[in-house]
Amino acid sequence: MEQQLIITVNSVDFGLPINRVTSIEKVTPSTPIPMMPEYVSGLVSIREGILPIFDMNMILYSTKTTLCDTSRFVLIENEGQQLALLVDEAKEIVSHSADEIMALQSVNVEGIQIFDGVLQTEAGLVSLINIARFLNSLTDIDYVRSQITLHSKNPQGDINLV
Repeated sequence: MEQQLIITVNSVDFGLPINRVTSIEKVTPSTPIPMMPEYVSGLVSIREGILPIFDMNMILYSTKTTLCDTSRFVLIENEGQQLALLVDEAKEIVSHSADEIMALQSVNVEGIQIFDGVLQTEAGLVSLINIARFLNSLTDIDYVRSQITLHSKNPQGDINLV
């Protein structure tokens, strides 16, 4: 059985593979970063680390997330790095078998298929995001990676940019 964390972005449900999710956090104040693509909304300090925030509304719908009580940071791990996805809501974890995933042939971003397929749930259809392909499809992602690599606090509390 596979599991997906169901998130909502702009009233649409998406699935993130649970094995890539490290935690779900309430939204806390963040620090903006100048000269970054619009989808990078800033940095946030969570669990002894400083993480970049990727605004899922900006990425998927070209509009900034309007923060509310249900807004969450979904912390994910990709290629050894952690980042925070800002979503409208983190709803539930859904278990499914691989054969329940329906193929999606036509949805591409700049030639990259960012979805692994679609899952039918009791609430409706959920597009399953492939984290690695999704992040690699982002405009200026190489620039973002070069500017915001791993951020951590050393025991003295100083921030190290690795």
